Amino acid sequence: MGFNDATTLIARCYVMGGNITGKDYVGGLTGKCDGQVRNCYTQTQTNGRNYVGGLCGGIGYALVLNCHTEGAVNGKYSTGGLIGLNYRSEVSRCFSNAYTMGESITGGLVGRNGNDAKIYDCYSTGNVDGLDTSGGLVGANENDSPQKALVSNCYSSATVTNTSNSGSLIGIQGGGAETIKSFWNEDINPSLDGISNSPDDPNAIGISVTEMQTQSTFTGWDFVGETANGTDDIWRMCVDGLDTPRLWYEFAPADFVCGDGVDLVDFAYLSQYWGLTGCNSGTNCGRADIDGSGDVGLGDVLELANDWLQ
Repeated sequence: MGFNDATTLIARCYVMGGNITGKDYVGGLTGKCDGQVRNCYTQTQTNGRNYVGGLCGGIGYALVLNCHTEGAVNGKYSTGGLIGLNYRSEVSRCFSNAYTMGESITGGLVGRNGNDAKIYDCYSTGNVDGLDTSGGLVGANENDSPQKALVSNCYSSATVTNTSNSGSLIGIQGGGAETIKSFWNEDINPSLDGISNSPDDPNAIGISVTEMQTQSTFTGWDFVGETANGTDDIWRMCVDGLDTPRLWYEFAPADFVCGDGVDLVDFAYLSQYWGLTGCNSGTNCGRADIDGSGDVGLGDVLELANDWLQ
């Protein structure tokens, strides 16, 4: 059977509670996917044998974007807090806070990342408990073909418990696979390297809790409020010393001025952009076009009211 459970698009899905049990390719949302999964969230108890994930058991030729998981995931081979097996697919701007348990190849976000599989701008903060080959973010970052597997601009603050081949960021990385500008919290797992079989990889960087909570640590990442590293505004930090980087969509849409929820300061910010048009063609209008209408007007005030004091 191919990766064909979701061949087009799954978007804006929420799966809360429940015990999902199967054998192979078991996911909190779908077992297999070769389409797109966007803006989805699961909080389930997911149990299986091979290729088990809090969101998808396995993905092939797919895109998983802006998704996150909580709950617990329990498998034997290739188990991930978000994805069990990432095969020639892209996982981007996702995170997991799940409790992930497995026997062989277990990762806080992705179990096995291989064969032209890519992970961009993701993080994990849960717990990873495996018997062999476990990583806070990825269990195995493999190179099964001329197309290399890649992990880029990610971090892990997950707690990793393992008996062999464990890494705070990646359990094992195959020859030809690559990690770019990614971090792991060395205060949480002081006895582990970032990658068990490549402890000196300069792109798997161990840092302290204090450094994790300092934006300047993450040089080259695309943060809200700067344009030197892009204009997508992928990551956001309110002030140093408060929290680790979070993805933009984790904040209320109207929380323009970071750190205190949506209040009068954010209303004042919105008023600066009042009446602007063309927000979908060349300018984002300071993200004040909350409703995506293309201009800043009454609809955005209503959206702000909906987020008020959140």
